[in-house]
Amino acid sequence: MGSKPENTFLSYLTVLFFSQNLNWRASLSRAHHWHPATSPIHALSHQHIGTSRNPLVVLHQPRNSGLNSQLLGFTRDVLRLILPLTTISLIQLFITKIRLLFVPYQTGCVQKLICGTLVKTPSRVIGIRASFRQADTLLCLFFSILMSLSLQQVSIGSELTENFDGPETVTSVAPSPGLRVLQQRIEAVDTTGRRCETIVLETDRTTLSRILFSIPESVIIDEFLAQVRLRCDQPSARLACQIVLPSAQSQNGQPVRIFVSGSPSATTSRWQSLTIGDLPSILRSQLPALRAQYGPQISLNGATISGLAVEIPLGTGRCNVSIDDITLTGLIRASRPKEVPPSPSMQPQPDIQNIAKSTTTENAGLVRGVLEVDGKPFFPRAIEYRGEPLATLAQLGFNCIQLFEPASTTLLIEAEQAGIWIICPPPTLPDVDLTEPEKLPTFSEKWNRVLLWDMGRSLSSEDIPRLAEQVRRLRICDRRQGRPIIASADSGLREISRHLDMLVAHRAVLGTSLELENYLTWLQQRPRLARPGTPLLATLATEIDSRTASQAALLSGTGNNGLPVDEESLLGAAFTVIAAGSRGILFSSNRPLNGTDPETVARAAMVQAVNLELETISAWGASGRFTADAETSDPEVRAMVIEASRSRVVLIWRSVQGGQILARHYRGDIPRQEQPLNILIPGIPESHRPWEITHSTLRPLQHRRVTGGVAMTLDNFHAAAVILISNDPAATAHVQELVRRNAPTAALLARAQAANAIARTSRLAAELPPKALGHFPVTEMIIEAQQEAQYAEAMITQDPTTAVKKLERSRAIVGQLERLFWERGVTATGSMVASPLTTSPATLSDHWRMIDALQLTNAGANLLEGGRMEEINTLSSTGWRHFVRPTDQVKGSVELSTQSPADGQRSLRICATAIDPEEAPVVIETPPIWITTPPINAAAGTLLEIAAKVRVPNPIEGSVDGLLVFDSYGGPALAERVNKTESWRRLVLYRIVPPAQRRNDGLSVEPHPPLTVTFALTGLGEAQIDSVSIKPLTRGVGGPSVTQITSGNPNFPKPDEILQGNHVQAVPAMTPQPNPTEPTSAWPGMSLEWPKMLPFTAPETTPPQGPSGSTIDPFKRARGTPTKQP
Repeated sequence: MGSKPENTFLSYLTVLFFSQNLNWRASLSRAHHWHPATSPIHALSHQHIGTSRNPLVVLHQPRNSGLNSQLLGFTRDVLRLILPLTTISLIQLFITKIRLLFVPYQTGCVQKLICGTLVKTPSRVIGIRASFRQADTLLCLFFSILMSLSLQQVSIGSELTENFDGPETVTSVAPSPGLRVLQQRIEAVDTTGRRCETIVLETDRTTLSRILFSIPESVIIDEFLAQVRLRCDQPSARLACQIVLPSAQSQNGQPVRIFVSGSPSATTSRWQSLTIGDLPSILRSQLPALRAQYGPQISLNGATISGLAVEIPLGTGRCNVSIDDITLTGLIRASRPKEVPPSPSMQPQPDIQNIAKSTTTENAGLVRGVLEVDGKPFFPRAIEYRGEPLATLAQLGFNCIQLFEPASTTLLIEAEQAGIWIICPPPTLPDVDLTEPEKLPTFSEKWNRVLLWDMGRSLSSEDIPRLAEQVRRLRICDRRQGRPIIASADSGLREISRHLDMLVAHRAVLGTSLELENYLTWLQQRPRLARPGTPLLATLATEIDSRTASQAALLSGTGNNGLPVDEESLLGAAFTVIAAGSRGILFSSNRPLNGTDPETVARAAMVQAVNLELETISAWGASGRFTADAETSDPEVRAMVIEASRSRVVLIWRSVQGGQILARHYRGDIPRQEQPLNILIPGIPESHRPWEITHSTLRPLQHRRVTGGVAMTLDNFHAAAVILISNDPAATAHVQELVRRNAPTAALLARAQAANAIARTSRLAAELPPKALGHFPVTEMIIEAQQEAQYAEAMITQDPTTAVKKLERSRAIVGQLERLFWERGVTATGSMVASPLTTSPATLSDHWRMIDALQLTNAGANLLEGGRMEEINTLSSTGWRHFVRPTDQVKGSVELSTQSPADGQRSLRICATAIDPEEAPVVIETPPIWITTPPINAAAGTLLEIAAKVRVPNPIEGSVDGLLVFDSYGGPALAERVNKTESWRRLVLYRIVPPAQRRNDGLSVEPHPPLTVTFALTGLGEAQIDSVSIKPLTRGVGGPSVTQITSGNPNFPKPDEILQGNHVQAVPAMTPQPNPTEPTSAWPGMSLEWPKMLPFTAPETTPPQGPSGSTIDPFKRARGTPTKQP
């Protein structure tokens, strides 16, 4: 054996006994002191992480003249039976001649002995090496029998202390976003000459600071214990160890490094001791989480301690820290130091006065309500991830993806390479008692690419206890302090938002009956319901709701690949979200965006164009605030001013009825003369100048000061525009650089979109019947659009700015023609959501074909009992249900009223009022009253007519939805909204019964769900309901001739082909079969005829009659005077 102990016990831990006269010292760096053994017996270790073996006691006699070395081994269990017979004094007589080596062995062999060659021995068996003289052998055996198992009471390992009595500082501060070291020095603790190290930190955000202390790389044993005396004016400081796990590699190819921490400090501004020990147990408790983070191959074999750190959670402001007397016991150096470069976080920083500048990785967090990345405001443009390459999504302009499960290691690496952030749920946390937070796992640097933790969607008050527990655990485990936690909620917003950093406002708007103006109001109401100061994120769809698309596909065959939303509608909704103060947009997507089908290609081009617009104004969206509404010369146009960093942007968009489905581009048909848009903007400083942001440049605007603000004019406004107002050259240069960089992409998109719009509208015009075309100058408008596109192609290389304007005008003309077709189709059915085919421009021709087919069918027997609202007993016995949600502010009532019924003697009256009218709530979070019909079963493929008469005498207060009427097949996305009616109004919804679906096993069939209709009073007020019916539409005996239409879908039969098809029998009321037989027709909804509800007997220049027989035009205000054409 050499003169010094070999501290190499990571996998093969050794206990070494030696006498006091052995002068062994460890070679340590400056200010680290080795304390010699003070006991005649010194032990190093008898346990290891994950090792619960029966150790072997080895007696070793060194070489003497004329003798061979002698080695004798026993299992510890044997010694425990016989050693209590001896005393320590007898041991000392013999210990100068022998040394006792105590080595744990794994099953099957003893793997290493410090002072001898490798000896393999079976489990629990004595191994003997070398030749012994019989007397010495018996002597060794005798004295080994006399030893006591006081081994567990002896000193284990070496000790290391740091008293901070030297002139130089010993610790270093790890980099952290926004963290600066104002002072670091050695100063006196008191007049006795004792010293400590004092550090003054300052930060402008919530972060976790680490003060680092280097130690030799050491093995992990049960007896390791670290202690430090600390005085800090911030709570919850902890002592932590940095652990190296060589069995797994991080993204840079180096072994994984994690921090494990001890118990937090109990007081502030007083000296106290922080400790950490029992590392094997802590690491074993974190192993499941580590495997979830780094893969199942990770293990604790070979783990070492590479450093100490004092962790202090910091808020905004300064923190004073004093450190003294660091003590480590059970310190055993690793035998073969691994070739692992030290972690950057464990290295002293050369510039401690501005430590944040030395970071190279991007850091993200929430600073005073603004989401920041690398110290700059960040506006998330996230898309739901559906398996696309992240590089493709980055090319489409997204900077985030949203997942429904924790991100995999592969995806995190791909996101880092693509420059995309991730929004996902956190990994599953073990069920550990929170009174022992050190047993919870910690998240490694692997998760640094995660921007936000998503805790779920559509949460309610019932989820609050579970959410609070999860968030509490997550904040303990997440070492990157300040990473925001988000969720969306349907109820209990105030209490739920107390546990979140940002609240997601989830609402379907595109392709629904919710107007953009009302959507803006709804978004502005959310902060009233949440914790004050809670930032919002908003969701927007890139395609029509899946249930709406499913209904459209069953009716027409169009929609199996989804239905994209209108591009201008999406842009208008995005402007609405930013104007409402939302700090990011989460785009929903049901299908991948890298598909090759026409619907996906169009959707990808649409989101790319919208993202180009959003990128230009993202700085104002991330940190801006609404300052004023601007006045415009067009009542259809909305303009709102957003201010950030002494600069303003004015968002201008056309907010017209139905703009959430199909945007209007201008008034009338052909824009023979450009109609300028005049804007009056209040509150503009004298030195600020306005610029119009175009696709290729910033164009200065002529302006003048008038009473009420600054007036300016946009010469060529269609659906949306942005004005920059600033006197800051940096802001102007920033926007100019973005526009210049994106100009080539914007030009390519403009060309493609104009060509697609012309082709789509031309095809639509050819498919529509004459009654849909009316007196619109269809041919002239299409020719005009084609000429504008041709002019643009001729000049796009010489003058791209003018060419893009021509392309925009071309697209606006055909887009306006498409809007006129849609308006007429909606007027024919009386509602935007009566038919699922009016919710997307892709199904507009199919909608007009359905209107033709409706002429030739009759309504069958009413399947719904009790809909006449005459007897309360009938409602109760047939399965009608009502839900009243009373609160401490609102009371509700449901009754049959004899006051002005629509039919018969009674109607159903629902009413919600404030308990105290003086303190009525401004916003109602959840509808206080719901009425639901009994479930109705009908054969798959049956087209149903849902009809009801409703009356809302006064506007519903506290909600933008009024009386909400929807069915279980279309869902809330196809809901009808009624806010005020002058008299009784008849509502009609057309829905088709979906076919049965096969279960996941592929063998059994799951029956289609029954149909229910819901009437929800969403605010304060009253509504009356009467004459509710659900009738199947069946083939009539005869009808007028039907114009043949060539559909874009070859599988969709023409109306006259339907007449020659099979007859469909009327479905009796309340069909008792739980699993109706599915028709053999490939298109179950196409083997029937739709009734003629709307005879077109009026002149074509006037709107057709609605379902109730009225001629009310819902677009009369927006339509204006039609342009007369020859």
